[in-house]
Amino acid sequence: MFAKISSLVVDFFSIAFQGLTVGGGPLAALIFVSWLLIYSLGKSHGSNKSIEFKFQASLNKIDGLLGKLHRMEDSLNHMISSHLKNLEVVKEKTVKAYEILKRLYKSQESSFVKEVGKEEQQARINVDDIFKGSDSSEEPSGPDNSSSQNGVGVKYDEEQTNAPTKSIWQRLRSWSLFSGGSSSLDSKALQDKLLAGELGWELTNKIVSELSNIKDVDVSSYLRGKLKSMLKVQAFRFAVEQKPRVILFLGVNGVGKTSSLAKLGKILKTKGFKVLAIAADTFRAGAEEQLKIWCDKLGLDCHLDKLAQKPQTVVFDGLKRAIEQSYDFALIDLAGRLHNKTHLLQEINGVKKVIFKLLPDHQVECILVVDATTGQTAFNQARDFNEVVSISSIIVTKLDTSFKGGVLFRICSELGLPVSFVSIGEDENSLIPLEPEEFVERVVA
Repeated sequence: MFAKISSLVVDFFSIAFQGLTVGGGPLAALIFVSWLLIYSLGKSHGSNKSIEFKFQASLNKIDGLLGKLHRMEDSLNHMISSHLKNLEVVKEKTVKAYEILKRLYKSQESSFVKEVGKEEQQARINVDDIFKGSDSSEEPSGPDNSSSQNGVGVKYDEEQTNAPTKSIWQRLRSWSLFSGGSSSLDSKALQDKLLAGELGWELTNKIVSELSNIKDVDVSSYLRGKLKSMLKVQAFRFAVEQKPRVILFLGVNGVGKTSSLAKLGKILKTKGFKVLAIAADTFRAGAEEQLKIWCDKLGLDCHLDKLAQKPQTVVFDGLKRAIEQSYDFALIDLAGRLHNKTHLLQEINGVKKVIFKLLPDHQVECILVVDATTGQTAFNQARDFNEVVSISSIIVTKLDTSFKGGVLFRICSELGLPVSFVSIGEDENSLIPLEPEEFVERVVA
C-alpha cells in the first residue's frame, strides 16, 4: 500500500510539472491528479475495512473457542473434584474400618492366648488322679471339675467351666459408648462413635483428650453439652431495612443451591414478602430452566436471560427490575465454583461489584450451601469460600441420608460460621431451622 502511495505521489508531481511547462491547464491537471490520488486511497481504505472485518470475525471465532475450552476446563475440574470427594469419603470409611478391625484383632489375639493357656492346663495330668482311677472304679467327679477316660483322670482348670469367648458379632453388639457406668470413659468406643458421627480426626481426638483429663464426670451429659456448645446457630433474619435485600447463594456444583434458594423463597413469600429469584448461573446447561421450574412450582417471580454470557449481565438487569418493581428480596443463584480454584471464586467479587454499582449503600449477604454427604470436604469448602468472600451463614443439605453431618461442629467451632437452615428432603417444605439438641442426638445416638 505504501508503494502505491509513493508511486501516485511521484506521478502527481510529474503530471503537474508537465502541465506547467507546456502552459496547458495546470489547475485542471492538478485537480485530476488529486482526484486520482483520493480515489486510490479510498479504494485502499475499503480493502483495509474488508481485512478488518475478516480479522474481527477470526477474533470472534477464537473467542468462542476459548469459551468452549474454558467450559471444558471447568467441567473437568468438577469431575476431578467429585472424584476427589468420593476418594476422601472412601478413605475416611477405610480408616474407620481399619481401626475397628485392628481393635477386634487385638481382642481376638488376647482371647487366643487365653485359650492356648487353657489347653496347656487341660493337658496336665494329675498323678494322684491316675492312681485313684486305677484303684477305684469310681469316676472322679464333683467340685474338683475332673473327669476320667479309660481309667485315666484328667484335671482341668476351673476356667474351663466359664462361658466361651464371644464372637466378633457379639463383641460388636456389646460395644458401648459409655462402659462401666455413666462416669466411666471408654476412650476407644468414644473415638469410634465420634468418627462415625463425622466429626473428623482432629476434633475427635481433641474431645477424647479433654474427657480423658476430667475425673468424676457424667460422660454422656458432658459430651452432649460440649457438642451443643460448639454449634453456632443463627436464626434467619426476616427484617428488610433496604429494598431489595440481596442474598447470594454460593457452593460447589451439586450441593443443592438452586433448590435451597427456591425453598427459602417460599418461606419468605409465606411471610408476605415480595421475592425475585435471579438465575445468574450462566455456565451450567439447564440451570436457568431448573430455577424457573422451581419458581413456577412455588409461585415465585424469576428473572433469567438465556442469551447472556456472563452472570454480571443477568445480575445487573435482575437488580434493576427488583429496584423498579419494589421487591423485598433478590435471591441470586450463581454458578457452582470449585473451592480450590481461586480465580473462579474471585468472579464472585465481580458480581458483587455490579451489585454495589446499583446499590452502593446496601449489604450483600452470602449463604454457602454444603452437602452433608461430602464429610470433611464440606469444611474445606467453607474455609476456602470464606477466605474470598465473607460468608453470612451456612445451609446444610441432604441430612435425610445416613450421613450424620458432624462436620458442622468443626465448621462452627474453627471457622466461626453460623448455620441457619438444614435440608431434610426434596419437597418444598424440607428446609427447616437447625435444632441443636436434635442434631447432637443424631450424631451421638
